[in-house]
Amino acid sequence: MPIFVGGNNLNAARRAGRWGQGWLPASLGIEDVQRGIKVMRQEAEAAERNPAGLEVALQVMVVMGKDEAEARRRFKDTQMYRHLISLRSSTLRDQDLSRIEEYNLIGPRQKVIDKIGALIEAGVTIFASMNFISDTPGGMIEAMNQFAQDVMPAFAP
Repeated sequence: MPIFVGGNNLNAARRAGRWGQGWLPASLGIEDVQRGIKVMRQEAEAAERNPAGLEVALQVMVVMGKDEAEARRRFKDTQMYRHLISLRSSTLRDQDLSRIEEYNLIGPRQKVIDKIGALIEAGVTIFASMNFISDTPGGMIEAMNQFAQDVMPAFAP
């Protein structure tokens, strides 16, 4: 059974390199992903494990719009956004929430495609969880359909 070590800090990446089959961070910027991958691979080598066999399974939120402004507005109008902001002084106190939109797939079609491509280039091997953010089940299904039609074909084999 594969074990993925979850967490955004470098200690989680270290544990993934030493004992896991992969690292499971959430909503990180490209530089942080690259830094974590480097640490994970170094730890794997130190433990005499093959770092090439380790996965990086990023979790992200997805909110698309016809343009940047619409996508941001849609995101900021959700309960999820309000929930994240409410965690500033506790669970997310060490995270830069001013960059939450940058760290997720929030924007128009081409921006989302470009961001996915950049994350793959940075070393992400799996998108373990794509959370389609909406306050209604119908809105979530619509967002998933839009992503399937507009984004997934860009990454078809």
